[in-house]
Amino acid sequence: MSIREGAAQKTLNHMIQIQELIIARGQQLATQPGSRTKQLEDSIQQMIKDLPEDHRDLFSRLHNRDNLIIVPITHGSRKLSEDSCSACNVGLPVGVVAQIRAADSVMNCSNCRRFLFYPENQARGSRPKPGAGPAPIGIARFTAKGLMMPHVDADNADELFEALSKRLKEEEFIDNAKALQEEALKREALMSTAVNNSIAFPHVRGVEGGGLVLTLATSKKGIDFGGKTKTKIFFFMVIPTATSVFYLKLLSGLALSFQEKEARDAIVEADTPEALWKLLITATKKTIA
Repeated sequence: MSIREGAAQKTLNHMIQIQELIIARGQQLATQPGSRTKQLEDSIQQMIKDLPEDHRDLFSRLHNRDNLIIVPITHGSRKLSEDSCSACNVGLPVGVVAQIRAADSVMNCSNCRRFLFYPENQARGSRPKPGAGPAPIGIARFTAKGLMMPHVDADNADELFEALSKRLKEEEFIDNAKALQEEALKREALMSTAVNNSIAFPHVRGVEGGGLVLTLATSKKGIDFGGKTKTKIFFFMVIPTATSVFYLKLLSGLALSFQEKEARDAIVEADTPEALWKLLITATKKTIA
């Protein structure tokens, strides 16, 4: 979304930052069970206190209910002419959409009460053409052989996200590679998604119009990604609002699948998309249903 100077837009940006930290806390607990999150929790609570009083109570109530507090609106399509709340799918009147887009005031969904924002610069998702084979199961529901990227040619996060975003565009999972790259960098600047064992789980949430999509990339030499050591394995996810909760379960399954050094080494050494795909399917067979 674009950054404006108005008070309402500043409040919306502040809410989005808080929500990302809440999701980051969940990611940390999902990938590193037993990790200490007190400092992160303190930051979240302080940022909630800094919200304008007329929005703070509702934000806290929504936070107590689940992690989805502020969500983008979903633009209308041929099947659904109205723009709608991406969390509950209730249609929004044209006048309300205009107010949300102008960001002159903070608006809520009349049904689920979540705060709403207008995603002007979004890499909208698009479903690939369905294959003729049987319905995929396990991790194959969220990725494809064409999204396997062994030994990606990247020396830093910017180059990595450029390569990942281009591949997702080429495989017709998203429409705007540049927007996705920019959103991924913004999310990483907020808090690194690198975890132990040279693995990172970068992601962009709120990309509507398709399903949750996972791209797997590896780097033999490693990339400085904010972890204690260089990161060599990247699970990059594009996450629609409706799948935000399931995303944490997927993270947990991936972390469990690659907790052993032998499994991680095999992934890094894989030289072809076919080999990387086979290893991913095998490693997650018992951890991701």
